Amino acid sequence: MRKKSKSWLFFPVIVLIAALLLWLFWKDIERLARRALGKDMTEQSQKPAREGISEEDRKKLEEILRKR
Repeated sequence: MRKKSKSWLFFPVIVLIAALLLWLFWKDIERLARRALGKDMTEQSQKPAREGISEEDRKKLEEILRKR
Protein backbone atom coordinates (compact mmCIF):
# COMPACT_ATOMS: atom_id res chain seq x y z
CA MET A 1 0.00 0.00 0.00
CA ARG A 2 1.11 3.54 -0.77
CA LYS A 3 1.08 6.23 1.88
CA LYS A 4 -0.40 9.59 0.98
CA SER A 5 2.18 12.21 0.27
CA LYS A 6 2.19 15.27 2.48
CA SER A 7 3.94 17.45 -0.07
CA TRP A 8 0.93 19.81 -0.06
CA LEU A 9 2.03 20.87 3.41
CA PHE A 10 5.39 22.22 2.22
CA PHE A 11 3.97 25.09 0.17
CA PRO A 12 2.18 26.91 3.04
CA VAL A 13 5.20 26.40 5.30
CA ILE A 14 7.52 27.91 2.69
CA VAL A 15 5.17 30.89 2.21
CA LEU A 16 5.02 31.48 5.96
CA ILE A 17 8.80 31.32 6.28
CA ALA A 18 9.22 33.75 3.37
CA ALA A 19 6.70 36.16 4.93
CA LEU A 20 8.47 35.97 8.29
CA LEU A 21 11.88 36.66 6.72
CA LEU A 22 10.43 39.58 4.74
CA TRP A 23 8.92 41.01 7.92
CA LEU A 24 12.11 40.59 9.94
CA PHE A 25 14.43 42.07 7.30
CA TRP A 26 12.11 44.76 5.90
CA LYS A 27 14.33 47.67 7.04
CA ASP A 28 17.39 46.11 5.39
CA ILE A 29 15.49 45.50 2.16
CA GLU A 30 14.22 49.08 2.20
CA ARG A 31 17.73 50.43 2.76
CA LEU A 32 19.06 48.41 -0.18
CA ALA A 33 16.26 49.69 -2.39
CA ARG A 34 17.08 53.28 -1.44
CA ARG A 35 20.72 52.77 -2.35
CA ALA A 36 19.77 51.17 -5.67
CA LEU A 37 17.45 54.04 -6.56
CA GLY A 38 19.92 56.65 -5.36
CA LYS A 39 17.29 58.71 -3.58
CA ASP A 40 15.12 58.67 -0.53
CA MET A 41 11.77 56.97 -1.14
CA THR A 42 10.12 59.02 1.62
CA GLU A 43 10.41 62.15 -0.53
CA GLN A 44 7.77 60.73 -2.85
CA SER A 45 5.34 60.02 -0.03
CA GLN A 46 5.67 63.57 1.36
CA LYS A 47 4.38 65.19 -1.82
CA PRO A 48 0.75 66.26 -1.66
CA ALA A 49 -1.44 63.47 -2.95
CA ARG A 50 -4.24 65.72 -4.15
CA GLU A 51 -3.85 68.16 -6.97
CA GLY A 52 -6.26 70.99 -7.54
CA ILE A 53 -8.81 70.88 -10.34
CA SER A 54 -8.08 73.40 -13.04
CA GLU A 55 -10.56 76.22 -13.51
CA GLU A 56 -11.46 75.00 -17.00
CA ASP A 57 -12.25 71.48 -15.79
CA ARG A 58 -14.29 72.85 -12.90
CA LYS A 59 -16.42 74.92 -15.27
CA LYS A 60 -17.01 71.91 -17.53
CA LEU A 61 -18.12 69.82 -14.56
CA GLU A 62 -20.47 72.54 -13.33
CA GLU A 63 -21.99 72.80 -16.80
CA ILE A 64 -22.57 69.04 -16.91
CA LEU A 65 -24.21 69.12 -13.49
CA ARG A 66 -26.49 72.02 -14.49
CA LYS A 67 -27.69 70.08 -17.54
CA ARG A 68 -28.98 67.26 -15.34
